[in-house]
Amino acid sequence: MPGRSYMCDVTVSVTVGNVSVSFSHLQVQPFQVKGGNFSKAEECAADMSTTPSAHTIPVKTTVHPTPTPYPVPKPTQNNYTLTDSGGKVCFMALMAAQIQVNYTRTTGKTGLAIWDVPKNTKAAGTCGNDTASLQLVFDGGLTNLTVVFVSTKGWNDLADVDTDSGFKASEMVLEYMETEARFPDSVDNKPSRRSRLILFTNRHTDKHHRITLSTKPFVDEDGDFSKKIQLQNSSSYTLA
Repeated sequence: MPGRSYMCDVTVSVTVGNVSVSFSHLQVQPFQVKGGNFSKAEECAADMSTTPSAHTIPVKTTVHPTPTPYPVPKPTQNNYTLTDSGGKVCFMALMAAQIQVNYTRTTGKTGLAIWDVPKNTKAAGTCGNDTASLQLVFDGGLTNLTVVFVSTKGWNDLADVDTDSGFKASEMVLEYMETEARFPDSVDNKPSRRSRLILFTNRHTDKHHRITLSTKPFVDEDGDFSKKIQLQNSSSYTLA
């Protein structure tokens, strides 16, 4: 049975606290890639609607990104592929991605750090029958964005899966360095401050959509003080 891809041209966002990761001009196929080409695409509902609407990824819980006080430049669409041990393409993604972080300046006012996943960013990750991941490391290693996909084939409870593409995004993790150049006059600026955020993680347990948001300090492997923000949904997150 051929695989399916998922397509969404409009901007979709994942927002937790003061951090937002936005995607646009998206097409992704993490499984069953044949001949290095996308399979038939499932198009997101927002693309087919004639009425503009807020659309988030994952969809079942709408989270609105923080408004910005001025127009934000649009990021450039990039092409990412992964190959298996035999050199065959096993994962494909087209997308433009942008990160926005609101922070507090020493003046007490709110600052906004914006940066894109730059053109020609190299992709890393894994391919598998049931799980695949895409990892984008850029800014000389200062920013790391990882998305994990899982196959929904064989799931008994498909009521929570809003996509016919046969897969869903199960986790997204963002790590970034808070540098003076990107976060000027930040009250939190200090050397080697790195933040790691689990933007969402899926635990498929029931049909309710309970959301818990927890924030706690931790020390990463390099001994740097950071913060961890985790958004959990007890049912499935999908890319529809």
